[in-house]
Parts: sequence; structure tokens; C-alpha cells
Amino acid sequence: MINMSLTTLYMFSLPLVLVVAVAGRLMFRWSRRSLIVGSLFTLYLLSVLKFTILPMPQPELVEDLRAVTSGGPLRVNFKPLWLAEHFIFLAEEQVLNILLFVPFGILFSFFVRARPGKVLLGGLVASIAIETLQLVLCLVIRYPYRVIDVNDVIYNFTGACFGFALFKIGTFAGRKLAGSMKAAPR
Repeated sequence: MINMSLTTLYMFSLPLVLVVAVAGRLMFRWSRRSLIVGSLFTLYLLSVLKFTILPMPQPELVEDLRAVTSGGPLRVNFKPLWLAEHFIFLAEEQVLNILLFVPFGILFSFFVRARPGKVLLGGLVASIAIETLQLVLCLVIRYPYRVIDVNDVIYNFTGACFGFALFKIGTFAGRKLAGSMKAAPR
């Protein structure tokens, strides 16, 4: 299995974060705040890929995996909100899928100036991209190591919505706090 810890991922991704920061500063004239948010967003996206793609079977070991396990057909679920025969509302997997995209809604809001349509569309596109990447990888290695599930898209999108809401609440509270500090006599 191809896998790595978060520490290893962050250590190897440091050059990528630096490239994003330098490119953001030179090409887009990002402020310090934008550089910090851009770096955090890059680390966040790499973490999402770690949790949604890895561990991945090594292509040369797939034949051995097929012999040990039945391999089975590609597992795809296109039934929205169908959680299998034993219905459990918001089981651990669903909660984790929601929590996975809360930071997306918060961090992406900085880049699109908190425009709801762009944040929510970005969350939807990112979630669909992850499921598509999982499907493509399963087809390329010809082994169903992940379940491609429309529910993951729904729960990830829900997480992006929560993240956007938290961003709006935070900015509103920050403005109120800043306004009350300016108005207070010294």
C-alpha cells in the first residue's frame, strides 16, 4: 500500500507551499494575510488528498490483492442519501465527510471575497473532483479500493456550506468587535 503520515506529507509539501506563496506574491500581489491563507489552503488541500486517496494499493501488488480478496466489481453508489441497509443518520463516516470540507468553506471564502455562489460552487466542484479521481484511479489500477459515492459529494458540500457560514459569522463578529473597540472611550 502507498501511504504516508501527515508529518511526512507536510515535510515533502513545504516546497509546494513556498512555490504557491512566491507565485501568489509575484503574480497576484497577495498581502501577508493572503499568503498565510494561501499556504494554509495548500496544506489543507494536500491533507484532503491524503485522506481521500491514500492508502492506495501499489499497481504491482494489485494482482496479489485480487487473489487474496475477491476484488469484486467497482463499487459506485449513485443513490442520494442512501446509507445502506442499516440506516444510521449521520454515522461516523458522514460526520467526517462533513468536517473534511468545513475548512474549505472557511479558507476558500478568503479567495473569492466571501461570495456565496463561488464558495459553494468551489466546494461542489472540489468534491466531485475527488470522487472522479477515486473513480479514475480504481479504473487505472483495475482494483476497487475506494467506493465512489454521491453521498460523499453531498456531505462534503454540506461541510463547505457550514464552513462558509462559520466564515460569515466570524467576519460579522470580528467587525462588531472592532467597531465596539473603536467606539469605546480610552
